[in-house]
Amino acid sequence: MIPTESRTRTPTPVPFSTPSATPFAPVITPQLQGPRQNVELVGWIETVGPAADVFLSGDYLYIADYEVGLQVVDISALNSSGRVETVARLPVRSTAIKHGSVLARPHLGGRGETYLVAVHGEVAYLGSWRGLLAVDVSNPTAPQYIGSLIDNPPPDDLATTGNYLYALGSGRLFAFDVSDPAIPLTLATYEHTDTHRICGIASADHYVYAAVRGWGIVVLDVSDPRSPEHAGGHPGSPPEQPSLWQSLARDVEVSDERAYLIWDGRDVSFHTPQDCYAGLVVFDISLPSQPAQLGAYCAPGGLVLDAVTAGRYVYVAAGHSGLRVLDVSDPAAPLEVAYYDTAGVATGLAVGAGYVYVASELGVHILRFDAP
Repeated sequence: MIPTESRTRTPTPVPFSTPSATPFAPVITPQLQGPRQNVELVGWIETVGPAADVFLSGDYLYIADYEVGLQVVDISALNSSGRVETVARLPVRSTAIKHGSVLARPHLGGRGETYLVAVHGEVAYLGSWRGLLAVDVSNPTAPQYIGSLIDNPPPDDLATTGNYLYALGSGRLFAFDVSDPAIPLTLATYEHTDTHRICGIASADHYVYAAVRGWGIVVLDVSDPRSPEHAGGHPGSPPEQPSLWQSLARDVEVSDERAYLIWDGRDVSFHTPQDCYAGLVVFDISLPSQPAQLGAYCAPGGLVLDAVTAGRYVYVAAGHSGLRVLDVSDPAAPLEVAYYDTAGVATGLAVGAGYVYVASELGVHILRFDAP
């Protein structure tokens, strides 16, 4: 267990050599073109290994390359010239360190199986099988390691609010004060129940919304991050006979006063159609302690791996079914208005400035959605 209220000291970040990067207009090959509606493929970013996750921050796209680590792409010229530029790659490979005791300096080079990336301020947080790593991206063209927050368990999800970072690993929620990223403070760990495991999180204000396997959505009050408290959920208590193999809550996305629960399997407690095996459930969270179900969407292919909201639309990474775009103007009846078959498994996405960036094992698709 990570000791609570223990400050750690960090070594001086290690610089690394950035490979030379040439701006390029991504070549669109036939295998990247798939069935589509109201979505246009405008480019593609090549990665060394599968692109597992993406995060957009300002003029830079941060890619979790599963085989290498962090890839940073300058997208500032995309509108004017259609060109993007990979400006940095930072390999991931860390040593086993007693987690929670010191910030470990990861070794450079090698294979780290990086699958998660989130940027908060001037720090990128990477999830890999080697642990949760912090990277200084104040200069995106020369990222430098700060250290490792957790070595074991590997993080499953990340969420940030203000000066706080919440990391999920093996069903446990870890709360950090990252007001000084070089000296993070571990505040608390939280585990929901032995039989109902948290498998995805999102944060808003002083609440953390959790997708809880075999239950649904659970709300934690983190007004005091040192002591997260159960504040409510939907349903209000766990179902008497949960069917884990039929219904698995996977993740949750929060925007404004709505939560979008990603789920796999048929779950009668959500009153979804009988032929629905994966998708989103929409909740009204204007009263956070009492999420109210508004509607549901069934995804083709039986798999949803990520969802991002922007305006009245929800963008869904639907695995083998690629990108799906939903109009949630009427949350009781989410309407699919666009799609793009990415040819590879869509695992993560980011949205900004009229473009959708979809991660898959083929790299990152740059798509433009034309609103109907």
